This record gives sequence, structure tokens and C-alpha cells, in this order.
Amino acid sequence: MEIHTDLMYNAKKRLLIELKYLEIDIKSFVHFF
Repeated sequence: MEIHTDLMYNAKKRLLIELKYLEIDIKSFVHFF
């Protein structure tokens, strides 16, 4: 059970980081044009 919550936490954290970078990429892309 502990391992499961750990995996969920890591997955959420990774997803948030990826979304943050994606947002930066989109802003850079929009700013570029």
C-alpha cells in the first residue's frame, strides 16, 4: 500500500513538472510568433 501511494505521488509530481515545462514551451512558442 505504501509503495502504491509512493508511485502515485511520483507520477503526480512528474506530471506536474511535465505540465509546467509544457506551459513554458507553449509560451515560448506563442512569443516566438
